[in-house]
Amino acid sequence: MASATGIPENNPARDEEEPLLGRPGDVTQQPEQGFQWNLLTGTATVAQAGAWILTALVWAAVFEADFSFFSYHPLLNSAGILILVQSILLLQPTSTQKQKVQGTYIHSGLNFVALGLLIAGLVVIEMNKASHPKTRFQSIHGRFGLAVYILLFLQFLIGVAQFYFPNVFGSVDNAKAIYKYHRMSGYLIIVLSTITICLATQTGFNENVLHIRLWAVIVASVLVVLGLVPRIKKRKLDANVLHNVRPATAPKQFPDLKGIRSNPELYSSNASLRNYTKHKHGPARIAELSQRVAELNKGLVQPRRELKALEKRLVAARASKKDDEALEIHAAIKSVRKLVDDASAEQEQASEQASVLALALPNLTSSQTPTNDEPKVLEHLNYRPNDPPQAVAGADHSAIGQDLGILDFSSASTTTGWGFYYFLDEAVQLEHALIQYATSVALRRGWKMVTPPSLVYSHIADSCGFQPRDANDEQQIWQIAQAERDVGKPKRSLAATAEIPLAALYADKAIQEEKLPLKLIGTSRCYRAEAGARGVDTKGLYRVHEFTKVEMFAWADSPVGEDLTEAAMARYSTEIFDEMVSIQKEILSTLGLPCRVLEMPTSDLGASAFRKIDIEAFFPSRVSRDEGWGELTSVSICTDYQSRRLNTRIQDRAGSRTRFPHTINGTAMAVPRVMACILENGWRPEEGCVAIPHVLRPFMGGTEKIGPK
Repeated sequence: MASATGIPENNPARDEEEPLLGRPGDVTQQPEQGFQWNLLTGTATVAQAGAWILTALVWAAVFEADFSFFSYHPLLNSAGILILVQSILLLQPTSTQKQKVQGTYIHSGLNFVALGLLIAGLVVIEMNKASHPKTRFQSIHGRFGLAVYILLFLQFLIGVAQFYFPNVFGSVDNAKAIYKYHRMSGYLIIVLSTITICLATQTGFNENVLHIRLWAVIVASVLVVLGLVPRIKKRKLDANVLHNVRPATAPKQFPDLKGIRSNPELYSSNASLRNYTKHKHGPARIAELSQRVAELNKGLVQPRRELKALEKRLVAARASKKDDEALEIHAAIKSVRKLVDDASAEQEQASEQASVLALALPNLTSSQTPTNDEPKVLEHLNYRPNDPPQAVAGADHSAIGQDLGILDFSSASTTTGWGFYYFLDEAVQLEHALIQYATSVALRRGWKMVTPPSLVYSHIADSCGFQPRDANDEQQIWQIAQAERDVGKPKRSLAATAEIPLAALYADKAIQEEKLPLKLIGTSRCYRAEAGARGVDTKGLYRVHEFTKVEMFAWADSPVGEDLTEAAMARYSTEIFDEMVSIQKEILSTLGLPCRVLEMPTSDLGASAFRKIDIEAFFPSRVSRDEGWGELTSVSICTDYQSRRLNTRIQDRAGSRTRFPHTINGTAMAVPRVMACILENGWRPEEGCVAIPHVLRPFMGGTEKIGPK
C-alpha cells in the first residue's frame, strides 16, 4: 500500500515466458494455437514456397536422370535443408512458457534429423571419392559445403548445450544471453546453404547428369531467404514496441552521470546497502565510460578542425577548377570523416551504456534510514506501549462488515474474483467521509486538489520506479492488453497509485522556481496485481486489487551546485516531507486509531526513495501475526530520481532549466485499510455495533455508529 514502493531491492530475473530463440515481446503465436500454425504465418509462406520449390527441382532432376549412388547426395542434402527451414519457422513466434519448452523439443528434434540427413549426404560424397581422394573439396561448391557442415554441427552442439546443459556456460542466464546469437547463426547457415546449392549447379555432375538451371535455384533460394529475413526485422520491431524499449514519445531520461562519476565509491556502497549487489560495479564502469567519452571528445577536436579546413580547400579548388587537387582533397576528406564518424559512434555507444547503467542504480540513502532491516519506532499515536489495548474478541473487520451488511466479498468473488469487494450502505458513506476528511485536512494547509487519470503509459510507471514484477516475481501492476491494430503504440498500465499520474503532470515540462514548493492532493482508484502475494492477508480489506486512495504529491526546489551532503540534498524536500507526516499523524490520531510511526529500513525502500516513513495501526485481528500492526500510510523523499526520469525541470528566475526538482509523495488516506482499522478498533461487541470517529460524523449526516439492520 506504500505510496513510494518502487523497484524492489532484488531486481527480478528475466521473464521466464520469453521465447527461447528471441527476446521478450517476440510473441505472435496465441496460447491456444498449435505449432503447425507457425509454419504458415506471415512471411513463412514465402520461405515455404522457396524451400519446397528448391526440393522439387532437385528431386525431379535426380529421378529423371539415370540413378547412381552419388544421386543420394543431392536428395539427402535438399531434404536436410527443407527440414532445417521447418525447424526455424516452427519456433519463431513462441508464446507461453509451455509452448516455448514444447517447441524447443520439436525444434531440436527437427535439427537432429536435418543434421543426420546432411551428414549422410557428406558420407555419400566421401564414399564416392574414396577411389580418388585428391579431388575432395577442390571445387568452390565443395568448400562451401564443408563450411556449412561444420557450422551446422557446431550450431547443433551449442543449441543442445544451451537448452539441456545451460551450466556449461556458467549459468542459465548466461545460456539465455546468447540465444539471439544462436538464432542469427541459424539464419546465416540457411543463407550459406542456399549459396552452396547455387554453386552445385556449376559442378560436372549437374552439367552432365541433372541439368538443373541456375536461375531456377537462385529464384527458389531468394524466396527462402526473403521469407526468413523480413521476419527478423518484424521481430525486432515487435520487441522494440512491446517490451522495455521506451517509445519516442516518452520523456527523455537524464540520470546524474556527473554525480556518479565524481563519487563512484558512494554510489557503489549505496548499491550494496540497498541490496542491488549486481549493480555495485556499475558506478566504476560509468566512471570509465565517462572518461572514455571525454578522451574521444578531446581527440575529435583536431580531426573536426581538419575536416572543416579540408572542406574549405575543396570549395576553393573546385572554384579554381583544379580538378586533380580537388580529387586529392576529397580523398583526404573521406579518410578524416571516417575517423570522425568512427570515434563519434564509439562516443555515442559509451554514453548510452553509461546512461543504462546509471538508470539501473537505486537512489542514494538518507543517514536516518536504518540499515539493519528493522524499522525504527519514532513515536506512538493513541497507543501506550506499556499499556497496549486488549484485542476485542471477534474484532475481525471482514466478519464485522459482513454481519452488519456493509461488506460483501462473496458477490465480488463471483463478479470479479478474489481481492475485490462491494461496499454497501454505511460503508459507502464511510468511504466518502474518509476521503472528504483527509482532503479537508490537506486543504487547510494550502494543498491544491487534482483528479488524476487511473490509466498511464507503462513507461511513465517505470520512470516513477514501478515495474511489472517484484523481487518475488509477483506481478505488481496490470498492463492493458493491446488490440492488434494498436501494436507499435506505447503500452498502458492501470496506476498502482496516484503518485504515478501526479508525477507525470509535469513530465517534459518546467516548473517556475517561484511556484515551488508545489503541493497537490489527488483522489483516485488504484490497482495492484500483487494482492496477497506474500501469502498473508488473503481475506478482507487489508490487501486488495482495487481501492480508493487520497495521495499527496509535491515538487520542491533542489540544491544549486555539486554538494551531495544530506543537508544539501534534503534542504528543501525535508520540510515538505515533515509536513506530509504531520498531515498523516493528524488524520490518524483524530480518527482515534492506535498507531506507531516508523523510520523504514533500506530493505523496505523502493528504488526511488531516499528516505521513507510509514505509519502502522493496531489491528486486533492481526495480533497472531506482526504483533497486530499493519501499514496505513507511507511518505517518501525521492530527491531528483523521478524528475530526472520524467524530464521535469526547474525554470529559475534567469530562465535556466538545468536543475531537476525533488519529489515527495505520501498517502493521505488509504480507504480500505483505514476502514478495516475503524471497524476493528471501533467494534463494540456488547452492542453489536461500530462507533464512528467523531471527526467523520459531520461527513456522514451525524451518524454515530453502524449497528445491525
